[in-house]
Amino acid sequence: MLCAYLLAAGAAICHAQSERVFHDPVEDARIRRTDIGDDGPYDPLEHAPAELTSITLGAWAPVNPSRHLFEGRFDRQGGFVRLDLVLAGLMNPPGQVAKLFDPYAFGPNPVIGFVEIDVDADVRTGGELRSPMQRYLGVAARFGGLPSEPRFHNRAARWFEDFLLGFDEPPFTKRHGEEFHLDFVGEFVADGSILIIDGDDDRLFECGETWWVVAPLFHRAHGYERYSFASGCGRPGQYMPPDSIVQFAHDDNLDQTTISLVFPLTNEADAERRNETPQRNDGNACNQSSVLEALADLVIGAQWYFEHPSGEPEEDIILAWRDKNPQGHLDPDGWTLTAALGVPYSREDPDSLLVVYTDVFPNPVLGDVNGDGASDEIDRAATAEFVRLHGEGGTFTIRRFAHDFNVFDINYDGAVDAFDVNQRPRPGDVDGDDDVDLFDARAFWICFGEEGPMPPPCRLMDFDLDERITLRDYRRFVQQMRGPGRR
Repeated sequence: MLCAYLLAAGAAICHAQSERVFHDPVEDARIRRTDIGDDGPYDPLEHAPAELTSITLGAWAPVNPSRHLFEGRFDRQGGFVRLDLVLAGLMNPPGQVAKLFDPYAFGPNPVIGFVEIDVDADVRTGGELRSPMQRYLGVAARFGGLPSEPRFHNRAARWFEDFLLGFDEPPFTKRHGEEFHLDFVGEFVADGSILIIDGDDDRLFECGETWWVVAPLFHRAHGYERYSFASGCGRPGQYMPPDSIVQFAHDDNLDQTTISLVFPLTNEADAERRNETPQRNDGNACNQSSVLEALADLVIGAQWYFEHPSGEPEEDIILAWRDKNPQGHLDPDGWTLTAALGVPYSREDPDSLLVVYTDVFPNPVLGDVNGDGASDEIDRAATAEFVRLHGEGGTFTIRRFAHDFNVFDINYDGAVDAFDVNQRPRPGDVDGDDDVDLFDARAFWICFGEEGPMPPPCRLMDFDLDERITLRDYRRFVQQMRGPGRR
């Protein structure tokens, strides 16, 4: 059975009971490769892009936690947190991506990436020290602008060189406030971690099926590890419960996939889930685990490093927790979220960052290169000035694109030029579907020979911007043409 995409409208935040629902704009999925050459193997007709439509977050009260975590209601008094990601179409759990390339083990449409959670609304605390280029602050600019919320000011990467700067040099790409994240890079999902709740037993996630993935997919931020006293489960300082449960459920009528996490806020709630007596907070994620236990450990680490400084600037990532009360940060109504989601390459590409990114949340405004929430003449002037200072012949070419990127490359074609200054789509892409294919080729030959003022579609065929469509433009057009979904 073929599954069509659900296109959900709206971008507002609404409130119902204790949960918050964040809507992502419709049809905003874009193919953002991360391999050198921007031509790595990926076909969206074979492997659907991850298209986020909404996120729901709130305190959750299961009817019977020991039997079924996902049956219950949103309730401010609930002992658990529930996070629902709704994606268009049929999306399945990822197989191995990082260590062994087998991402399509459970179906043709695996979703990979990260969803990050800031529980204390404090960008000083938490973050990712090792691979910030795979998180929201490292990915957002690939979508044509900088995020505008105040919490992201001077923290999002503008180009790849920003990741090479020191921890305490702006932009602070490693310091974005994350306390926890959902990890869908495919390192942890194996055949033995799948429980099929509704569906056949062919181990392929299909229309109408519901699976539970019991695996270490919910982590505390890795930036805390070297300053944490958590132990007994994984490497020192790591807090990564091995048996968190993530549900993948496809609705055949709406043709959408909901990915849900339900996780205990306290050890008392986890004791209910396990049918056990509550344990004290001991920093061991391999027995009873909870948001509170993970946060309480941060307070201990912050106190220690306040009294015994390491001399490392990175310890600042935890110090602010010294004056915080973990109990005061258990209400998901005060949490904030980011997401950077995508899909694997069709075949392993060693020159990439493992992911073809297709959606981020929240979305930057296209062309908003200064992150003020608007795309205007100020942004166009800044783009033109960048080309003037760094370009040659009116073009700045990005080395190692698309592994590397540049916020001024608004149309993500590997060059900053007049098309970006004027905030025009990718050259040659007449129908605006983010690729150059046979439809665009037909349009090129209709425009061939045009001179002077010309209709907007033909202006996209004027690659050298000389107000003529000639064989020189044709040669550039052929270089861009790779077929449907191929950038």
